[in-house]
Order: sequence, then C-alpha cells, then structure tokens
Amino acid sequence: MTPPEVPPPETPAEKPPAQRPPAQKPPAKKPPAKKPAAKATSAKAPPPVETRPTAEIPAPAPASAAVEMPPPEGTLPVNEPSPTEPAAKKGRFGLGTAAIISLVALGGGVAFGAFLSVLLGGPPAPSPSPSPSPSDAAPSPTVFVETTRLTIPEGFSAADVYERASETLGIPIEDFEAAAADPSAIGLPTEANGSVEGWLGPYTYHIPETATAVDVLAEMVDGQLLHLDRLGVSPQDRLDVLTRASLIEKEVNRDEDRPKVARVIQNRLDQNWPLQFDSTFHYAASLTGETLTEAEQRTLDSPYNTYRYIGLPPGPICSPGDEAMQAVLSPADGTWMFFVTVNLDTGETRFATTLEEHNANVELLREWQAANP
Repeated sequence: MTPPEVPPPETPAEKPPAQRPPAQKPPAKKPPAKKPAAKATSAKAPPPVETRPTAEIPAPAPASAAVEMPPPEGTLPVNEPSPTEPAAKKGRFGLGTAAIISLVALGGGVAFGAFLSVLLGGPPAPSPSPSPSPSDAAPSPTVFVETTRLTIPEGFSAADVYERASETLGIPIEDFEAAAADPSAIGLPTEANGSVEGWLGPYTYHIPETATAVDVLAEMVDGQLLHLDRLGVSPQDRLDVLTRASLIEKEVNRDEDRPKVARVIQNRLDQNWPLQFDSTFHYAASLTGETLTEAEQRTLDSPYNTYRYIGLPPGPICSPGDEAMQAVLSPADGTWMFFVTVNLDTGETRFATTLEEHNANVELLREWQAANP
C-alpha cells in the first residue's frame, strides 16, 4: 500500500510594502493603513488511505488520482510501467512481501519503495529528485489483472504441488514437471542440486491468468528463498535447514514438539546413529512409483531410507513451513534419542532418552490403536 503523500503547503500571500508618510503632513497624522494579514495556510491532509487485508494487496494509486477505487473481486491491481522503466521480473506476483516487491518492480513509485525498505527492516530508501515532466503528462493508468488464489499447505511434496496447482489453475501437470526440470528457468539455486523438492514455498499466491507453469514455480522458489533470507539462513546452510525442517514437518504436527524433534535429529547425528524416520522411507517408496509393503519400504535401497543409511537424506522430502524451519534454527535442549506419536488424533508425541523408555511409549501407541481400530 502506498503511504499517503502530503502536498506542500500553499505559498503565503506576499505582504504589501509599508507606505511612508507624506512629506508635508500635519502633526496629527493619520495612522498608516494596516498591513493585510497573510492568509494562514496549512498542509491539507490527504483522505485516509483504505487498508486491506494482507491477502489482497492493492496497487499504489497514481499521485494525481482523485478517487481511489477498490479492485474488482479476483483481481490484483498493478501500475503499468512507463516505456522508460525496466521490465518487471517474471514470477513476482505472489502475496506477502513477494507481492510488494512485484508492485515496486511494476511501477509502484519511489514512496512505495521507501515503505518497502522499512517493511523489510532496513533504512528508508532515499527519495531521488523527480525528473521534470510535461505539465500535461497523463498519470499512469491502473490495470487490474485477473488472478486465481492458490494455496500450498506445509508438508506438500513437489508432486502434491503440481497436482494442486494443476487443479486450481488448469495448467497440465506435465507442464509443471517440465518447468521443474529446468532449474535456471525457475530460479532454483545451485545448492538445490537440481531438485525442486522443498524449495516450493508453502504459501498463498495470487496467480495471473496468463501465468505459465514456469512463472508459478519461479514464484514459489522465490517465496521460499525470501523466507530463508528473512530467517537469516546463509546460502550454504539452506539445503541442510530445508532437509531437517522437512523431516520435522512430516513427523509431528504440533508446534511444541518440533524443537524436540530437531534435537533428536542432532543427537542421533552426533552419536552416528541412523535417524530411522518412517517419513523418509515412505518418501523413497513414493519415488519408485510402485506399491510396496511396509517391510519392503524399510529395506528399500535408497539414500532417502534413513533406516538403511546413516545421516540426513540428500535433500528435503517436502516443503516445510515456518515453524519447522524455526525449530531447526532453535532446537530444544534435551538428551532425547527417540520419539513416537501415541495418539494419532491429537498428535500427542512422547520423547525418550533410553530404549526402555521408548518401548514403554510405543506400548501407549499400541493401546491407542487397539482402542481406535
């Protein structure tokens, strides 16, 4: 949203020069005429700017607009850039900060750029002197772009993302698969090693009707990178953070348990123990395209099978959300080496340091399963 700009105060009326008395004037001279008081002026406050929920970000209105019109339902307003402005970067049409960046790139103006700088935690952007323009120049028109709302939940795999996006946008799944196979086209960083898994941000987007599969995935990658940057994750740590966070995302669903699972991961790696996370061999089995039994999945020869191989899997197994990433960056303190969810309805999870304690917790799960066939 464009911050209101206060117009400069009107120029005060000039005071008339004081008149000198005539040369030949009787002693009882007439007092000089009073100077007309300068008209008091003050800056007129602009009409209040209508605020809207963050999920619907309006375009900054031209400075000369007399009336601010709300966008029609299902549209995302943007200001068309002038022929002298750089072309907008493709794939920048999502919500939140990504959308704000897109509005600036599309001609949001200097004042809106200063607002964005403050929003992201930096100093206000300098306001360069406006270049002279003809007095009769017309304001930039506001264009409303037809959009479709697309929400990607935390924990979705790349295949889940393609399916949801295809159903919502009407773009074939094959187009998304082809886009994902071109890392440079969608802005995938080199540390992703060519795989989009985990790098498609689980957020809500407003997708223009003209967007392609490449545009959509590029926006999702951009959203995930932006969030990692906001968390202070360096490029060399991105893959590690996303991988651990994806395991946490798939193993537990309560926020209070996530930092504990992060500690279990680190404790097991420190002791050179295999992680033995069921979520990893389930993911490995999904990559085969075959229907496998639980026993077959546990013995599957895949680097993602943490029952068979020690260490982290080679990459994320889903798109993790903010809470899972925060847990990786700030794990709980503890000596836990095991955990098990004992109530599949509530997600209650028990943590243990010894195998004996863990086996007792597993019995609680068996009791719940017996009572809830």
